[in-house]
Amino acid sequence: MLRPTRSEDASQDCTKIGGELVNVIKNQQEDKTLLEDLSEILNDAINSGITEITWLVGGIEAIRNDPQLSFDLWKTTKFDDDNKVLAIQQRKTNRNFKIVTVTETAAYPFICALLPLKKRALLYEQALLPRGAPKIVEQPGISYHYSSHPDGYFVTLPCKAIGNPTPIIKWFKSGIEEVNVDKSNTSFVISGGSLLIPVKNILHEVASYHCTATNILGIVRSPSTVIRPAYIDAFRISRLDVYPLNLKGGGARIECQAPQHYPSGFD
Repeated sequence: MLRPTRSEDASQDCTKIGGELVNVIKNQQEDKTLLEDLSEILNDAINSGITEITWLVGGIEAIRNDPQLSFDLWKTTKFDDDNKVLAIQQRKTNRNFKIVTVTETAAYPFICALLPLKKRALLYEQALLPRGAPKIVEQPGISYHYSSHPDGYFVTLPCKAIGNPTPIIKWFKSGIEEVNVDKSNTSFVISGGSLLIPVKNILHEVASYHCTATNILGIVRSPSTVIRPAYIDAFRISRLDVYPLNLKGGGARIECQAPQHYPSGFD
């Protein structure tokens, strides 16, 4: 879940979907295989534009109640008080994620894992799906970035679905607000299921979108995507002075002087 949340609230949100905060502790030590899998998943998300490097996870009760922890795990998670919870954080050296502790009142995105009973229920539901039920075969990415362009430039969010009868594609903004392309004053366009959002109307706006596919046999929903500005400010009209690096004509270093932009680590 991308929404930054306190650990207690994150646990409740996981429970609502039949899961729990993913437990990274196994046999009195960190679950290295699971951490490797989570590192791969989260790094893919980071490469797509997500900048969160700390995520809430579960396993704190196992640590507090088990005196037989491995030394490395005890050293990593030893507490000076009880107001700590577990998280995983990306290392700067190799980009893998390691277990850390954070205060229980701190808000971070979190990772849920479905409980076995919920997994079986979902598999059973999928087995009962009738032929022709809608299925999304192309969905929007995790995030998109835009910058100012002349009129006529759109951000394109893909969404394609199959089913019999052919599913109807709808788009929603901020989780609940349906994007109505039939309004006379709208500038949104839906083409082949994809949503085209005119950049001139969303300048400096950060918003989330998702699509649904519906026919008489059911409805499916895509994950949400976030669109945000790539550049928050315009480039400077004038540049700072540039001076040679030495007196022998060895050249000069010209800085990009980029304005504030997202992600901030890229120039």
